[in-house]
Amino acid sequence: MEYGVLAVVPPLITILLAVITKEIVSSLFIGTFSGCLIAAYGNPALGFGKMIDITVSQLSDINNIQVMPVTVLIGGLIGLLVRSGGSAAFTGFISARVKSRRGVLVLAWIWELSSFLTTTSVF
Repeated sequence: MEYGVLAVVPPLITILLAVITKEIVSSLFIGTFSGCLIAAYGNPALGFGKMIDITVSQLSDINNIQVMPVTVLIGGLIGLLVRSGGSAAFTGFISARVKSRRGVLVLAWIWELSSFLTTTSVF
């Protein structure tokens, strides 16, 4: 089944809503529902049923089950760092040492390289 340009609509809706409302979960829900609505040819009941079916099938996949606790723990750690002032302290630490645009770019490059190498298990 070919959806053509309609396949781009749900991600655009999701991104625009997330940027405008700053509500990520509701934006993801609405974007997912809009994709299922397109797949159900505009029928809201079938679209909602399709969304539930996809959600249940994805939540029952072992690979997704293994990733979810790690994602929740990382999100909790980030929330803890923000609430405790750790992110503000880190920002102050880096701001005192990096003074130029070039320094910021080099630091961002090193940070991303280390992040990429860590997530691909090269180390």
